[in-house]
Amino acid sequence: MSVAGDSATAASGILICLSFNTSNVANDRLPPAESPIINNELAAFLFLACAALRLARFNTHSGEEKRFFSGMPSPAAAAVLGSMVWVGYDNELGGLLYNYAALILCVVSALAMVSSVKYRSFKDFDLKGHMPFVALIGVVLIVALIAVDPPIFFLGLAITYLVSGPLLDGFESWRVSKADKSAGDSSGDA
Repeated sequence: MSVAGDSATAASGILICLSFNTSNVANDRLPPAESPIINNELAAFLFLACAALRLARFNTHSGEEKRFFSGMPSPAAAAVLGSMVWVGYDNELGGLLYNYAALILCVVSALAMVSSVKYRSFKDFDLKGHMPFVALIGVVLIVALIAVDPPIFFLGLAITYLVSGPLLDGFESWRVSKADKSAGDSSGDA
């Protein structure tokens, strides 16, 4: 990941978050979501700061395991926000509920970037080798799903990746604790 790539991701995140403040007002919809805790400008700044911290951590920890990222990659976080905007634009969504959803996704994506949760990098995914027939059917199915409603598909894909890290991390913690517990039980029986 280059500095320019993460800078562009951060800039797009800011523009996306700020667009929620202006789009609904300009379209005579409900006013932008204002929370007593956080507003859209603060969420946009949080996204920018977390993207910068994510870049700094990526540059200092680049020698670690290649199969996983520590924290959500900033392009994936930007994809969450970008696909949310695309869904809103394509379906003419707006109003307070939509703005709060965007605000929550912006904050959660920002915090996911700087978290220590492991996210798959898919660097070990090999498309050069032999591909089974079932995988080809899966590719055709994915293309068909994209063709039905691209914005919804990519929002679902981005949110799935967003929650995959904590879910897999929680499952791994549960599996390790279960293994430790069974190892403790078996050593106590001896």
